Amino acid sequence: PLVRKQGRLVETSWNDAVSAAVDKLRRTLSQYGAGALGGIGSEWGTNEENELLQRMIRESLGSPNVDCTLADDGRPAALAIAEGLGTFEFSDLDLADSILLIGADPTLRQPIIDLRIKKALRNRAVTLLSITNRDVEMNRHASASLQYPAGSEDSLLRVLTAALKKEQWYETYDADLKAIRLSREAVDLSLATSLTGTQRIVLVDAGLVTSDVHVYLFKELVAALGPNTRFGLLFGSSNGFGARMSGAVNGYLPGLRSAKQGLCGRDMLAAAERATLKALYIIGMEWHDTGIIARARRGAEFILCHTSELNEASKTADVVFPAAAFSEKQGTLINTAGRRQEIMPALRPPGHARPESQLLEDIIRKLKG
Repeated sequence: PLVRKQGRLVETSWNDAVSAAVDKLRRTLSQYGAGALGGIGSEWGTNEENELLQRMIRESLGSPNVDCTLADDGRPAALAIAEGLGTFEFSDLDLADSILLIGADPTLRQPIIDLRIKKALRNRAVTLLSITNRDVEMNRHASASLQYPAGSEDSLLRVLTAALKKEQWYETYDADLKAIRLSREAVDLSLATSLTGTQRIVLVDAGLVTSDVHVYLFKELVAALGPNTRFGLLFGSSNGFGARMSGAVNGYLPGLRSAKQGLCGRDMLAAAERATLKALYIIGMEWHDTGIIARARRGAEFILCHTSELNEASKTADVVFPAAAFSEKQGTLINTAGRRQEIMPALRPPGHARPESQLLEDIIRKLKG
């Protein structure tokens, strides 16, 4: 463990590092109030780690500022799951007549799904429509593909839903067509070519779900596709689904029960840069953008992190706990299809590294004491 003393990170004992962390968290709470603290979990961490982090921030420190990501899809993706989206099974790909990919690149980000889709295309008369904001490898296997400009997802979803409902093309849809730089004929032809049969599955990159509006636009699209349509969110991380189900997300407790909304991850770091958020507790620091963390450092009085890699981001912290890597700890993950999976340690953590859950439990106990 490392603790910052006189501007330098120096090695110390676990007891001293934990005591320094607890003391600073208590002083921040006493001096500035609960709203000045925030916790950022990890989409790459276990369910147990994320659940403990949110419990410490919400219950032990009384702050609503919890998230698992610095992107914009934290709470909106959780809302999508809570609204019944994102509940598909891998086996649905074996039963579908047609598959619709939106913003997804499973070849690079979800290789198991990539293989299942290609197997379905090879073995059965399945049609595939790939809609992305860039060229992806899956387009070569698609019955049809459409490319739209990044940032025009609202217009894209409205156009797709209107085309499926065969609505009249009022001026609002003309404006949406201009926004996505596609013609009505191209959209109609792609849908007619690719959406066959009645069993359909829509797979969407979770990073596209960045607002509540997106959630409801996707719900309208699914309704327009028919009653036998399944919908899945594809997370690029190992536990994006699980981190949200564990409550490490703004406005949701474990199990996606509603909670008081606080600051999302990105807003926490912006508030830290402005010096209105005084203390940040971050697990999985090695996954976060060094530049964003550096800006937060300008105004934050105290940053504590768990990391398995002492990189430029973690070097900005005031307390650094060496964390066990993925292969060195026990816990559970929830994959992108919503299935809980257990992981077991294949190796012992090297040196003084420990699983994050052990440290979080220790800090929670000391905060209560």
